[in-house]
Amino acid sequence: MGYADRLYALQLEFGRASESRKLKTAQRFQEIHAEQARQARERAAWQAGEAAKAVEAPLAKDAPAKRPAIPGWDDEDSFWEFRGNRLKY
Repeated sequence: MGYADRLYALQLEFGRASESRKLKTAQRFQEIHAEQARQARERAAWQAGEAAKAVEAPLAKDAPAKRPAIPGWDDEDSFWEFRGNRLKY
């Protein structure tokens, strides 16, 4: 087997491997696309159901009642402000 024959055989082998990789890649992209399409259909169906629920029962709640805070204290902010001042001295 001469040099040209080996080079030709390598080209054929590389071509087959390349085609195999291309087919695997194309198949994987098709699988991903099918999965994304399925998820999009499910999301659309879910959103349609959520929209129907929202139309049926509009939310008319008042703000939740909060405990009255100590005068001059905002719950979380004042806590951290107090902690920061404590560390200064």
